[in-house]
Amino acid sequence: MVKPKLRAHRRSYDRHEFVTDPAHEIALLKGKRKARGSTPGGSLASAVPESEEFLNAAFQRGESAASQTAQLLRLLDDYGATELRAAIGEALMRNTPRASSVAFILNKRRRASRRRPATPVDLSRRPDLADVNIQPHNPETYDELSHNDDDDDSEQ
Repeated sequence: MVKPKLRAHRRSYDRHEFVTDPAHEIALLKGKRKARGSTPGGSLASAVPESEEFLNAAFQRGESAASQTAQLLRLLDDYGATELRAAIGEALMRNTPRASSVAFILNKRRRASRRRPATPVDLSRRPDLADVNIQPHNPETYDELSHNDDDDDSEQ
């Protein structure tokens, strides 16, 4: 029987020190890239290619790739690919590769442009409302109604 070769790792007894093996990180990232289309990270990379560099940088800083990806996907839903792409670029430029940093940048940009945040609507409890189409009316119709009420009051 052939025993597998055990690899020695650097070990630290210091508190809160993060020790990694660069070879393992590279192998992990290569394996993740193979499953690109079938994972949340794959759909994120398709919409925002810069997210790969961002996630690699976050992973090297000890962030969870899965957690960062999930947060970025929520930001993608809320802000869209163009805004997310710009915010990821800014976060990389500032050397702050964390989803919380991207969220801060997106929020700051939204405030600066005086746009209101998109409010997601949860229709999971009322799927029958998902296909409702509301036809907006001309506001002048309501003005006419209020004028007619004033006229009726003056006649009496």
